Amino acid sequence: MTESAPQVDRRTISPRLTRLGAWLVDILVCAVLVATTQQVLSADWDEPVASIPAFVYFWLLHARFGRTLGKWLAGIKVVARGTDRPPSLWAAAVRSLWVFLTAIPAVGWVVGMADWLWSFFDGEKRCLHDLLAGTVVVNAQAKD
Repeated sequence: MTESAPQVDRRTISPRLTRLGAWLVDILVCAVLVATTQQVLSADWDEPVASIPAFVYFWLLHARFGRTLGKWLAGIKVVARGTDRPPSLWAAAVRSLWVFLTAIPAVGWVVGMADWLWSFFDGEKRCLHDLLAGTVVVNAQAKD
């Protein structure tokens, strides 16, 4: 007998590889946003202002729709744990702060790896940013 996928609040938790695929698409979108910002503001990659469009991309799309372009293409979405609703503006902001944390020279990769590896020890496959924000990533339903 096959074991069914883990669920939370009657929703199926998104597989890690699906989340990774969505993240790769979102990184491409953010690269375009950051490059455009650099051109418009004549900013360098190492200036914090260059990361602001990526933060806003994740923050507002998660708060409004529960999904970014990558998540939409992958058929997954972020919900506030215990609900079927997108995270609040505050929770989406907390969740999106990892964009800045992973960009810190010399330690960003450690933060990113710790964030991802946490999902292997969490029963709901939540990364650290999900845990801190009180969110979970689930498979979207047809009506979503």
